[in-house]
Amino acid sequence: MSNQNDTIKLFLFGGTIAFLFAVSYYFELGGKLGNLQHWFKELGYWGPIAFILCYILATIFAIPGTPLTIVAGMVFGSVMGVIYVSIAATTGGAFAFIIARYVARESVTNLLKKNKKLGELDTLTKEHGAVIVAITRLLPIFPYNLLNFAFGLTGVSFWTYVWWSWLCMLPLTVLYIVGADIIGKMITEGVVHKELLIVFCAVLLFMIPVALYAKNIFSKARKKKEEKS
Repeated sequence: MSNQNDTIKLFLFGGTIAFLFAVSYYFELGGKLGNLQHWFKELGYWGPIAFILCYILATIFAIPGTPLTIVAGMVFGSVMGVIYVSIAATTGGAFAFIIARYVARESVTNLLKKNKKLGELDTLTKEHGAVIVAITRLLPIFPYNLLNFAFGLTGVSFWTYVWWSWLCMLPLTVLYIVGADIIGKMITEGVVHKELLIVFCAVLLFMIPVALYAKNIFSKARKKKEEKS
């Protein structure tokens, strides 16, 4: 069954790439993306500042940041895209954590208690501590836009949360941004940059054992919960 699912995912991935090329050719997205990149360059240092502020606000308002992350890869390139998104995502996450813990704890609790997955987070952090912060940041196990608030309701300390969030968001950030940069350059320049492809594949390979480790921890936690009930 898992082999069948992997084959389906592979076909979907290939289909997505083909669809992107078809759409980019039909709507001349290469030129439009080039114009967007040029516009950000014309803004000078205000361009990255505006992007970072928008990303922080999106995080605070629990708006998924993946589209903005992809835009960063296509507009700013791999290196600066990773830097800008890393700063913005960590800062936005820190603000959301503070809001949940000190400003609107009751409202956030009422909002998140409907989500059973997030309800397990407090128990998991008590058992595994910072490891859970690391795993949930490395892998999209929980909805990212709510995770910042959810951790504010746990016993994890603020600086532990900020440090592990920043460090462990990096691989997935690199994966999204380098992938977006590869596609962006394919659309605008019509070439594949091999060095970017190598980085993308290396990060992807790194994520596989982490995913297996995370799966093991969460399956054990669920078994314990089932045994108690």
